[in-house]
Amino acid sequence: QAGLYWSWVGVLSIFSGVLFGGLSDRIGRRGGLATVFAVQTAAYLLAGSGWGVGALVLSIVLYGSAAFAIPTIMTAAVGDYFGVQQAARAFAFITFCFAAGQTIGPGGAGWLKELAGSFAPAFLASAALTGVGILSALMLPGPKRQKL
Repeated sequence: QAGLYWSWVGVLSIFSGVLFGGLSDRIGRRGGLATVFAVQTAAYLLAGSGWGVGALVLSIVLYGSAAFAIPTIMTAAVGDYFGVQQAARAFAFITFCFAAGQTIGPGGAGWLKELAGSFAPAFLASAALTGVGILSALMLPGPKRQKL
């Protein structure tokens, strides 16, 4: 079952960058990021809820639809906030931050699973962190207009 579910995530994720990238072009990076974090929060809450297969399938659809949206929006945000002159440096920094999260996250999830005997606390912790992401995104200042 897990392989099938991950294949669904993979198929859905093909469209996530285009879907949410286009949304952030229309409503702004702040709103786009907050929306993606809200979708991810809902996915993690459903995955950790223990409400059965229906909740898990909905979680998979939500997660897959938003899986690669943050990197897509952040790439555009780097250009908006830092301009051409500073884009490479800023993109290197956010890539480092992504890598740190991708390194720490699985170990932290495994630790919580061992502690609790279930992955539910890891999903709920992820929901809390993406909730912080929503608030952080909403507090972002508007980008300064850059001269090319």
